[in-house]
Amino acid sequence: MNTHQDELTTIFDALLEITGKMNQRIEKQSKALGYTAKEYLVLLDVLTHPGTSQNAMCERLGIKKSAASKLLRNLESSGKIVRKACKQDKRESELFIEQPELLDTLCKASAIEMTFENHDDYACKLNSIHESLIDLDKMLCGDSK
Repeated sequence: MNTHQDELTTIFDALLEITGKMNQRIEKQSKALGYTAKEYLVLLDVLTHPGTSQNAMCERLGIKKSAASKLLRNLESSGKIVRKACKQDKRESELFIEQPELLDTLCKASAIEMTFENHDDYACKLNSIHESLIDLDKMLCGDSK
């Protein structure tokens, strides 16, 4: 019978393994599209959250602001990202992808499909997995709801 600490260790080890596999798939996808993994993640984040601020993006992706600034400068200079002044706070900028062909290439559904290729081969309850991930997120954030 597992102790609480053993169960937490098992969960932690599984998350590390899943993170590694997700990173490998993201690396493969980004390389196929001609981006670095970090550029690809930034582009997917801006695609998912149009008008996002750099700070919010950094928080979601877990990257440092200095690293994000360099990535955004490169993506902006190559015409992939557009920065617009925030209407509420002129010191902030909002990030957008405005090239229609880039939007098609970065289709989130395509990224999901590539990430979870062959997922139909496994009998699993996706809703149950999602609920467990939400619970884990709340636990890690100290949310006792």
